[in-house]
Amino acid sequence: MNDKFLELDDQRQKQLIYIAEKCLGIPYRLGAEVTNLACSPEEIKEIDCSELTQYCYYQIGYNLVDGSYNQFNVSVDIVDIDNIAKIGDLFFRRNFKTKLISHVGLCVGDDEIIEANGFNKKVVKKNISEVLKDSTLSAFAGIRRLLKDKIKPI
Repeated sequence: MNDKFLELDDQRQKQLIYIAEKCLGIPYRLGAEVTNLACSPEEIKEIDCSELTQYCYYQIGYNLVDGSYNQFNVSVDIVDIDNIAKIGDLFFRRNFKTKLISHVGLCVGDDEIIEANGFNKKVVKKNISEVLKDSTLSAFAGIRRLLKDKIKPI
């Protein structure tokens, strides 16, 4: 355990997975906003990638910034820490052309992420190694852990 990182206890990990799985199938739209982060997943009409991670974290008691690039900036690459993605870590991709962070997904254990993406046009669960093979529009930018001092409890 490291004081620097936001560590989710078992209960919050289970809640995070539960909420993320309840979001499966919600239609994707780039820039979609969930105006009431306290609403139930059934009330969400559409969502984008960073809004999904923000929503899931809000549901377990944390105020995470919106925007995949902003979420990238409040997290640290875990490769040098223990090289194992934990539940709640964020999976990032960057645009080939601009090199900017363009996508985020939520690690939910068992080498899987839940993400909202334009290719599937909805929230889906995918195997990380499967996602790494898809390099159509973007490249893998890392799996990162949220910094405790950048994430505020609600």
